[in-house]
Amino acid sequence: PYSLFPQHLTIPSEVKALSAFALACARQIPSYTFVLRFHPEITMAEALRLVSADLSRQPNIIFSEHRSLDEDCERASVLLSRGSSAVIYAILRGLMPIYGPVGASMLDWNPLFKLAVWHRRCSTPQEMAECLTAYEQMPQEQLKGEWEQAVRYIQDYTGPVADDRIEEILSQVGLNGHES
Repeated sequence: PYSLFPQHLTIPSEVKALSAFALACARQIPSYTFVLRFHPEITMAEALRLVSADLSRQPNIIFSEHRSLDEDCERASVLLSRGSSAVIYAILRGLMPIYGPVGASMLDWNPLFKLAVWHRRCSTPQEMAECLTAYEQMPQEQLKGEWEQAVRYIQDYTGPVADDRIEEILSQVGLNGHES
């Protein structure tokens, strides 16, 4: 199984924290391959300067280079992130999101804080291992039901925008929607 770790925050401390967590998880859970994906605004060279050299030597960690988010989602089963909008796309592609690491000294960037199902939180590699084991053992019917609820949540979260609402917003900021 593959676990996708998008690093969509370009704040160096966030890149370091999530990469360190990925390394600890990869060591704890050798049966999983961890795909590290950095934000498009940060080059792989920049990201690698921020993280431990052990990351590239860990046999079950690979870096997503020159792949689309769609390609990475196709090969993953779960997604671990911290505040990434990619989590919305990943849910629609069938991945279960895991939010972490969390801790007293870390800001909570979780965009899915209201989602009650198809979403887990992990603070330690041990919790991640337990979460993945529970996910693997969950009956298919329950997985499908939770995923369908999450999709409805995302559809409500990202609902369609009507033309009249766009006109109202443009008017409120002093722009006329009909001018070019």
